[in-house]
Amino acid sequence: MNDKLPPQIADLIAPLWVWLLALIGATVGFFEDMKPDDTHSVKFFKFVAKCSSSALAALLTYHALIALHVSQDYWVILVGISGHMGTEALKAFGDFWKSRVK
Repeated sequence: MNDKLPPQIADLIAPLWVWLLALIGATVGFFEDMKPDDTHSVKFFKFVAKCSSSALAALLTYHALIALHVSQDYWVILVGISGHMGTEALKAFGDFWKSRVK
């Protein structure tokens, strides 16, 4: 008999703290980029873009830390930084791979 329980879907994707850090980082990034002349729809789409890019960056960082066997002492710090700098990190990562392909 298998005593090991199957993993929960939340454990496969990421724990809740990763999502919360990404949301906090996205909110801070949104307020940094907000302009007074932005309309409500522009603000909404900017916030959605910040949230999605921050979530993706935080998830990629979380799974990279697990794969690289980085000490758990650094996980919150590195995931928080990547959640805050999600858009810029993904842009830099894309530019890096574009230069490697050329």
